[in-house]
Amino acid sequence: MQGGPWMLFDHYLIVRLWSLEFVTFEDKVNSTLIWVCFPSLGMVCYNKSVLLTMASVIGKSIRVDLNTLNTKKRCFALVYVEISLDKPIMGKFNLKSICYIVEYEGLHMLCASCDCCGQVCNY
Repeated sequence: MQGGPWMLFDHYLIVRLWSLEFVTFEDKVNSTLIWVCFPSLGMVCYNKSVLLTMASVIGKSIRVDLNTLNTKKRCFALVYVEISLDKPIMGKFNLKSICYIVEYEGLHMLCASCDCCGQVCNY
């Protein structure tokens, strides 16, 4: 239950505590934890509080990748974020008049109608 995220064949594996009331076909996943990538950031952004603030625009910030904090990967920064699967995902955002691109690791099912992840709408 601790330490994820886990990926199998480039897809996220969601692990939850089991309960007696669990019914597979009625269960709906509303959110997921995912690595969010911020490519081409300036070195001034490689600060834990700055990265967590940037990620909070997308969802609930969880933690910053250790290699990012140690600036071992200077071409992109990774932040672990809980995102809602019921809301459209962001491809970019503005912070202090600067436009930042956002990439998501392992997102494969994205609805073309509503930009939500993990579903396909019928309209």
